[in-house]
Amino acid sequence: MTRYAHIVLCFLSLLLFPSVITFPQVEKLEFEHFTTKDGLPDLTVSCILQDQLGYLWFGTDNGLVKYDGYHMTLYQPKPDDPSSLSHHTVKAICEDRDGNLWIGTGSDNDGGLNHFNRDNEKFTRYLCDPNDSTTINSNNINCIYENMAGQIWVGTIKGLNLFESKHFNFKRFYFNYRPPLKNNYNFNPQSEGSVFAITEIQSTKNLLLGTQSY
Repeated sequence: MTRYAHIVLCFLSLLLFPSVITFPQVEKLEFEHFTTKDGLPDLTVSCILQDQLGYLWFGTDNGLVKYDGYHMTLYQPKPDDPSSLSHHTVKAICEDRDGNLWIGTGSDNDGGLNHFNRDNEKFTRYLCDPNDSTTINSNNINCIYENMAGQIWVGTIKGLNLFESKHFNFKRFYFNYRPPLKNNYNFNPQSEGSVFAITEIQSTKNLLLGTQSY
Protein backbone atom coordinates (compact mmCIF):
# COMPACT_ATOMS: atom_id res chain seq x y z
CA MET A 1 0.00 0.00 0.00
CA THR A 2 1.37 3.41 -0.93
CA ARG A 3 1.81 6.17 1.60
CA TYR A 4 -0.95 8.17 -0.10
CA ALA A 5 -3.39 5.27 0.06
CA HIS A 6 -2.52 4.74 3.72
CA ILE A 7 -3.35 8.36 4.54
CA VAL A 8 -6.66 8.13 2.67
CA LEU A 9 -7.55 4.92 4.51
CA CYS A 10 -6.83 6.52 7.87
CA PHE A 11 -8.95 9.51 6.94
CA LEU A 12 -11.88 7.27 5.95
CA SER A 13 -11.54 5.37 9.23
CA LEU A 14 -11.87 8.63 11.16
CA LEU A 15 -15.00 9.50 9.21
CA LEU A 16 -16.59 6.07 9.65
CA PHE A 17 -15.67 5.64 13.32
CA PRO A 18 -15.76 9.09 14.94
CA SER A 19 -16.54 7.56 18.33
CA VAL A 20 -13.03 6.16 18.49
CA ILE A 21 -11.73 9.71 18.97
CA THR A 22 -12.31 11.21 22.39
CA PHE A 23 -11.94 14.87 23.14
CA PRO A 24 -11.97 16.38 26.62
CA GLN A 25 -15.42 17.65 27.43
CA VAL A 26 -15.68 21.14 28.83
CA GLU A 27 -18.02 20.97 31.82
CA LYS A 28 -20.46 23.81 32.05
CA LEU A 29 -20.33 25.33 35.49
CA GLU A 30 -23.37 26.98 36.98
CA PHE A 31 -23.17 29.35 39.92
CA GLU A 32 -25.88 30.16 42.42
CA HIS A 33 -25.58 33.68 43.82
CA PHE A 34 -26.32 34.75 47.37
CA THR A 35 -26.76 38.46 48.01
CA THR A 36 -28.23 40.71 50.67
CA LYS A 37 -31.65 39.84 49.23
CA ASP A 38 -31.07 36.25 50.42
CA GLY A 39 -30.04 37.28 53.92
CA LEU A 40 -26.35 38.11 53.68
CA PRO A 41 -25.59 41.21 55.78
CA ASP A 42 -22.82 42.32 53.44
CA LEU A 43 -21.55 41.51 49.95
CA THR A 44 -17.95 41.03 51.13
CA VAL A 45 -17.42 37.38 52.15
CA SER A 46 -13.91 36.64 53.40
CA CYS A 47 -14.23 32.98 54.46
CA ILE A 48 -16.55 29.98 54.13
CA LEU A 49 -16.77 26.74 56.11
CA GLN A 50 -19.06 23.72 55.95
CA ASP A 51 -19.14 22.12 59.39
CA GLN A 52 -19.57 18.50 60.46
CA LEU A 53 -23.35 18.95 60.67
CA GLY A 54 -23.59 20.26 57.12
CA TYR A 55 -24.21 23.91 57.93
CA LEU A 56 -22.47 26.54 55.84
CA TRP A 57 -20.81 29.42 57.67
CA PHE A 58 -19.96 32.71 55.96
CA GLY A 59 -17.64 35.32 57.37
CA THR A 60 -18.58 38.78 56.12
CA ASP A 61 -17.64 42.38 56.83
CA ASN A 62 -20.85 42.74 58.80
CA GLY A 63 -21.12 39.59 60.86
CA LEU A 64 -21.13 35.79 60.87
CA VAL A 65 -23.82 33.88 58.96
CA LYS A 66 -25.06 30.30 59.39
CA TYR A 67 -26.91 28.84 56.40
CA ASP A 68 -28.97 25.65 56.72
CA GLY A 69 -29.91 25.43 53.06
CA TYR A 70 -33.10 27.40 53.55
CA HIS A 71 -32.52 30.24 55.99
CA MET A 72 -29.63 32.42 57.11
CA THR A 73 -28.97 33.19 60.77
CA LEU A 74 -26.91 36.28 61.51
CA TYR A 75 -24.53 36.76 64.45
CA GLN A 76 -23.30 40.30 65.13
CA PRO A 77 -21.69 42.17 68.01
CA LYS A 78 -24.00 43.58 70.65
CA PRO A 79 -22.56 46.51 72.62
CA ASP A 80 -23.97 45.41 75.98
CA ASP A 81 -23.48 41.66 75.51
CA PRO A 82 -19.95 40.28 76.12
CA SER A 83 -21.15 36.84 75.01
CA SER A 84 -21.85 38.11 71.49
CA LEU A 85 -19.40 38.16 68.58
CA SER A 86 -16.47 40.47 69.40
CA HIS A 87 -16.34 42.29 66.05
CA HIS A 88 -18.41 42.56 62.89
CA THR A 89 -15.55 41.84 60.47
CA VAL A 90 -15.15 38.05 60.28
CA LYS A 91 -11.91 36.96 58.59
CA ALA A 92 -11.45 33.30 59.60
CA ILE A 93 -13.58 30.30 60.59
CA CYS A 94 -12.26 26.96 61.87
CA GLU A 95 -13.99 23.86 63.22
CA ASP A 96 -11.94 21.65 65.52
CA ARG A 97 -12.21 17.87 65.85
CA ASP A 98 -14.75 18.21 68.66
CA GLY A 99 -17.06 20.30 66.48
CA ASN A 100 -16.23 23.59 68.17
CA LEU A 101 -16.20 26.68 66.00
CA TRP A 102 -13.43 29.27 66.26
CA ILE A 103 -14.13 32.65 64.69
CA GLY A 104 -11.38 35.15 63.91
CA THR A 105 -12.37 38.79 63.61
CA GLY A 106 -10.53 42.05 63.25
CA SER A 107 -9.96 45.38 61.65
CA ASP A 108 -7.08 47.69 62.58
CA ASN A 109 -6.49 47.07 66.31
CA ASP A 110 -10.00 45.89 67.10
CA GLY A 111 -11.49 42.39 66.81
CA GLY A 112 -10.56 39.24 68.69
CA LEU A 113 -10.79 35.44 68.64
CA ASN A 114 -14.17 33.89 69.45
CA HIS A 115 -15.17 30.39 70.55
CA PHE A 116 -18.77 29.58 69.63
CA ASN A 117 -20.91 27.43 71.93
CA ARG A 118 -23.47 25.60 69.78
CA ASP A 119 -25.71 24.72 72.75
CA ASN A 120 -26.49 28.25 73.87
CA GLU A 121 -25.24 30.05 70.75
CA LYS A 122 -22.97 32.32 72.76
CA PHE A 123 -19.40 33.39 72.13
CA THR A 124 -16.39 33.34 74.41
CA ARG A 125 -14.01 36.14 73.53
CA TYR A 126 -10.22 35.90 73.63
CA LEU A 127 -8.78 39.39 73.43
CA CYS A 128 -5.31 40.89 73.47
CA ASP A 129 -4.12 42.52 76.68
CA PRO A 130 -0.88 44.47 76.09
CA ASN A 131 0.04 43.96 79.75
CA ASP A 132 -0.49 40.19 79.72
CA SER A 133 1.84 38.06 77.58
CA THR A 134 -0.40 35.01 78.03
CA THR A 135 -3.15 36.60 75.93
CA ILE A 136 -3.31 36.52 72.15
CA ASN A 137 -0.78 38.95 70.65
CA SER A 138 -3.28 40.93 68.55
CA ASN A 139 -7.02 41.32 68.15
CA ASN A 140 -6.69 41.40 64.36
CA ILE A 141 -7.00 37.73 63.39
CA ASN A 142 -5.99 36.51 59.92
CA CYS A 143 -6.30 32.71 60.09
CA ILE A 144 -7.01 29.76 62.40
CA TYR A 145 -5.76 26.18 62.02
CA GLU A 146 -6.05 22.94 64.02
CA ASN A 147 -3.09 20.62 63.52
CA MET A 148 -3.10 16.82 63.66
CA ALA A 149 -2.29 16.94 67.38
CA GLY A 150 -5.50 18.89 68.02
CA GLN A 151 -3.74 22.17 68.78
CA ILE A 152 -5.33 25.46 67.73
CA TRP A 153 -2.93 27.88 66.00
CA VAL A 154 -3.93 31.47 65.30
CA GLY A 155 -2.24 33.84 62.87
CA THR A 156 -2.58 37.56 63.50
CA ILE A 157 -1.10 40.77 62.13
CA LYS A 158 1.61 40.45 64.81
CA GLY A 159 2.61 36.81 64.49
CA LEU A 160 1.64 33.29 65.52
CA ASN A 161 -0.23 32.11 68.62
CA LEU A 162 -0.81 28.68 70.14
CA PHE A 163 -3.97 28.26 72.21
CA GLU A 164 -3.19 26.32 75.39
CA SER A 165 -6.49 24.68 76.23
CA LYS A 166 -5.51 23.58 79.74
CA HIS A 167 -5.10 27.14 80.94
CA PHE A 168 -7.20 28.97 78.33
CA ASN A 169 -4.30 31.20 77.41
CA PHE A 170 -1.83 31.62 74.56
CA LYS A 171 1.81 31.09 73.75
CA ARG A 172 3.19 33.71 71.39
CA PHE A 173 5.67 33.14 68.57
CA TYR A 174 7.49 35.94 66.77
CA PHE A 175 9.59 36.22 63.65
CA ASN A 176 13.28 35.52 64.07
CA TYR A 177 14.24 37.78 61.20
CA ARG A 178 17.88 38.15 60.15
CA PRO A 179 18.33 40.70 57.36
CA PRO A 180 20.99 40.30 54.65
CA LEU A 181 24.50 41.21 55.80
CA LYS A 182 24.73 44.06 53.31
CA ASN A 183 21.91 45.89 55.11
CA ASN A 184 22.76 47.57 58.36
CA TYR A 185 19.68 46.57 60.36
CA ASN A 186 19.49 45.65 64.01
CA PHE A 187 18.49 42.08 64.81
CA ASN A 188 15.20 41.95 66.67
CA PRO A 189 14.25 38.50 68.06
CA GLN A 190 10.65 39.63 68.46
CA SER A 191 10.09 41.48 65.22
CA GLU A 192 6.46 41.72 64.18
CA GLY A 193 4.95 40.27 61.03
CA SER A 194 1.57 39.07 59.81
CA VAL A 195 0.66 35.38 59.52
CA PHE A 196 -1.97 35.00 56.81
CA ALA A 197 -2.07 31.23 56.27
CA ILE A 198 -1.28 28.07 58.26
CA THR A 199 -1.15 24.44 57.17
CA GLU A 200 0.73 21.29 58.11
CA ILE A 201 2.98 18.78 56.35
CA GLN A 202 1.48 15.43 57.28
CA SER A 203 4.70 13.43 56.93
CA THR A 204 6.75 15.66 59.25
CA LYS A 205 3.96 17.41 61.21
CA ASN A 206 5.76 20.70 60.60
CA LEU A 207 3.70 23.84 60.15
CA LEU A 208 3.88 25.93 57.00
CA LEU A 209 3.16 29.63 57.44
CA GLY A 210 2.22 32.27 54.92
CA THR A 211 3.62 35.54 56.22
CA GLN A 212 4.31 39.18 55.56
CA SER A 213 7.09 41.00 57.39
CA TYR A 214 7.30 44.73 57.87
